[in-house]
Amino acid sequence: MNRSIGNFLFLGLILVVSWQAFHMISSTFLPSPIEIFQTLIFQSGLILHHLPYTMMVVVGGLFMSLLVGFCFSIFVQFFPNLYQAIYPWLVVFQAIPFIALGPLMLAMFGYSVVVKIFVVTLLCYFPIFMRFNEVMYNIKKSHLKAFQSMGYSHFKIVLKLRIPASLPWFFICIRRNLSWIFSATILTEFLGAEYGLGFLIEIAVHELNIALVFAVVIVLTILGLSLFILSKLAEKIIFPWHNHDEKIL
Repeated sequence: MNRSIGNFLFLGLILVVSWQAFHMISSTFLPSPIEIFQTLIFQSGLILHHLPYTMMVVVGGLFMSLLVGFCFSIFVQFFPNLYQAIYPWLVVFQAIPFIALGPLMLAMFGYSVVVKIFVVTLLCYFPIFMRFNEVMYNIKKSHLKAFQSMGYSHFKIVLKLRIPASLPWFFICIRRNLSWIFSATILTEFLGAEYGLGFLIEIAVHELNIALVFAVVIVLTILGLSLFILSKLAEKIIFPWHNHDEKIL
C-alpha cells in the first residue's frame, strides 16, 4: 500500500515538473503549476467564500440520492410486479438529456440551493437505485432457502434478509457516485447561480483566468478525495465484516 502511494506521488511529481518545464521553454495558453499554486493561495478567500454553497448541494444531493434510491429499491422489492410496469418509464426518463431538462427545471422552480439539490437528486438517484435493487435481488440462494424453509413470507424475507444485506453497500454507492454528484452540482451552477464553485469557474472562464479555473478544479478534487476516504473509514467502522470486492460494481 505504501509502495503504491509512493509510486502515485512520484508519477505526480514527474507530471508537475514536466508541465513546468514545458511551460518555461514554450509559450502556451495554459498556466504553469507555479501560477496555479499562487492563485490557489492568493485567491483562497474567494474560493472559500463560494465553497459552502457548492458543498451544501453536494452533501444534500448525495444524501437525497441515497435516500431516494434506497427507499425506491425497497418499494419495488415489496411490489415486484409494479416494478416491471414502471421500469421502462424510468429508463425513458434517464434517457432524456439533462442538459436540456436541467435549464427547464431550474427556470420553473428557481435557482435556490433546495432546487439544485432536487435536480441533482433526480439526475443521480437512478444508478444508486439500480445498485441497491440488484444487491437485494441477488441474495445468496442458500440464505434465501434457509429463510423460506422457516416459513418466512415474501415481506418478512425483504425485511429480515434483503434490506439488511444491502446496508453495507451504502458506502460503496457513495464512492461510486461521488464524481457524478460533483459533476451534476457544478452543472446546475453553470445553468444558473450567484454563488458556488461552478459559478466561480464560469466567471473565471469569461475573464480568461485559467489559473483560477485550475485552482477550483484542484479544490473540487481534494473535496472528492476527502469524501472518498471518509466513506472508506466509516465503512470499516460501521461494517467491519463487509469485504465485497468493489470491482464487481
